[in-house]
Amino acid sequence: MQSSFDQKMLWRSRRGMLELDLVLQPFVKLHHHTLTDSQKLAFKNLLQSDDPDLLAWLVYGEEPEPCHKDIIDYIKKWAES
Repeated sequence: MQSSFDQKMLWRSRRGMLELDLVLQPFVKLHHHTLTDSQKLAFKNLLQSDDPDLLAWLVYGEEPEPCHKDIIDYIKKWAES
């Protein structure tokens, strides 16, 4: 069962781009509950980014802003497994 925080993150991870939904939604559903509090905060902050930036960082491998690098790397590593 997901916590209310996980439910909020699932809702916020719904984006306007299919490519992002295919990465972010499964990440939240399957893995968000295992994140540390600092990782959850980083993920929450990441979701405040614009879709084109998220797409560039998560899908096209562009270098993210330093404040998002650790959580982006974590998501990408999870997605590759």
